[in-house]
Order: sequence, then structure tokens, then C-alpha cells
Amino acid sequence: MSFHQSCDLIRIEVRGDHTVLLAAAKNGDGDETVPAEIVLDEQIGNGDGWFVRGGENFTETAHEIELEFREDGPWLTAFLTEVDGEDRERQGINLADHIGNDCGRLVWAQPQRGVPHRQHRKIAVINGTRPVFSRMQDAVSRLSLC
Repeated sequence: MSFHQSCDLIRIEVRGDHTVLLAAAKNGDGDETVPAEIVLDEQIGNGDGWFVRGGENFTETAHEIELEFREDGPWLTAFLTEVDGEDRERQGINLADHIGNDCGRLVWAQPQRGVPHRQHRKIAVINGTRPVFSRMQDAVSRLSLC
């Protein structure tokens, strides 16, 4: 299950050179929640101005980092620097496709084996739309709340 369906008080904090996702996560004991966090820079990077899953340290080359709540889940958005030093337009990655809640712990969904590298690494907003990667969404949906 994607984390946003079983968490409250979802937010991000930029802490120096990394960005942290925080939430009050249900831990499987009724409606009880526990504080949970995950460092987004451990699995999200910047590939020439695009968010990439499997990368790291996007915060070092990002500015105006925000969390946007959309119909399909919370999106991490920012302006990311390209290799040539220019900023690409605001980019986004749907965290609901990549993070789950495992008994009160925020965890990374594992990309399915056999998914071509390009299909699960680059996720970008282009003119307000994004590609849909159903295999990654399937991996997230297999995470269950306890």
C-alpha cells in the first residue's frame, strides 16, 4: 500500500544537504500512528535536470523543493540543475509510486526485476503530464500495512 493512504501529517524537511519525508504512519494497531521518516536523497537523484529513482543526493542540485498533494498522491517537486548548469523547468516525482508504509516504517518499494532501466528511473513532469509506470505502482501496492 502506498504510504499516503495510511499516513497523516505528511511533509518534507530540507536538512542541510538532504531532504527528509516525514509522516505519522499507521502501525497496524488500529488507528495508532507513530512518527516515521525516510531520507529521500538515499534513492532519488538528479539526472541532467530530471528526478531519477535509484540515484542519490538530488537536494545538492535542487532549489524550491516542495511537496505537492495531487489526486494520485504526494509529489516531490523542485527546480533541478542540468549538466550544463542551467535549471530545467520544475520537475516532479510521485512519491506514492516509490514509498510504502510497512508497519509504521516508511520504506522504498523495490522496482520489479525485468523492468527496463529507463522505465523505473526517469520520472518527470512535462507540460503538466507524466508517464505512467504501472509496474512500479504494482510494486508499491504489494507493500501491506502489517
